[in-house]
Amino acid sequence: MIVDKLVDLVKKLPGVSYVLAAMTYLGALATGAEKLAGIQLVVACGICALGYWIGSKLDRPIYDNLYGPNSRHDWLPKHAELREARDELAKALFQPRGASNFKDVLDRKLIPKTQNLYSIAKFAAEGAKAWDGFISNMHDLSKAARSLFVISIIIFAVLVSASTFPYVVPSWLGESFQRLGFWSSRVVYACLIPLFLLAYIYLRALHHLRLYKYVSANVKLMPMPDGTFVPVIPEIKV
Repeated sequence: MIVDKLVDLVKKLPGVSYVLAAMTYLGALATGAEKLAGIQLVVACGICALGYWIGSKLDRPIYDNLYGPNSRHDWLPKHAELREARDELAKALFQPRGASNFKDVLDRKLIPKTQNLYSIAKFAAEGAKAWDGFISNMHDLSKAARSLFVISIIIFAVLVSASTFPYVVPSWLGESFQRLGFWSSRVVYACLIPLFLLAYIYLRALHHLRLYKYVSANVKLMPMPDGTFVPVIPEIKV
């Protein structure tokens, strides 16, 4: 069925399986159905995809500003440790070309414009056994938290609008809010918004930290005929 294919497609987005479970639960409450199907399930998938797409635009203004290479917020959890791990990874990947830390790599423009340190580390680690579970779980959970952060803002805005302009709210939407019970409270989403934001930022930092440490400790550089090196990770159980 087309709906089943749509669900499978949405589930392939990193971390969205968790978000879809939450949205189908809320959707079932709102509609009074035991299980979502048809147009209801399509709407749930659409909300999940929208949350993921909007969330993907937040990495640069939020995460990169707090934990990116140019950030100096060492007071943040894992920040100083992540900066050190970034330097160690840069050294492990580019030491044959004379780099001793991440700044050297940037100054000498050793990373192609189409890549960055994270994409190189991910390329090396994705085929290794440690990627599944040890590293990728933090990746998926951070994206799930990011999507739920966006969706919580949307729901909060709808609830505020409904209470501010009750006469323009369709009757069916008001009835859906009533069925949500505890989950129809603006206070709940006002608490969830910062919670999901903090979870997204921290889990993303933890994912980067685990990835950088793992790759710098286990990477092997395979020399190529043109004088460059390709990073590979031997099959090591972690």
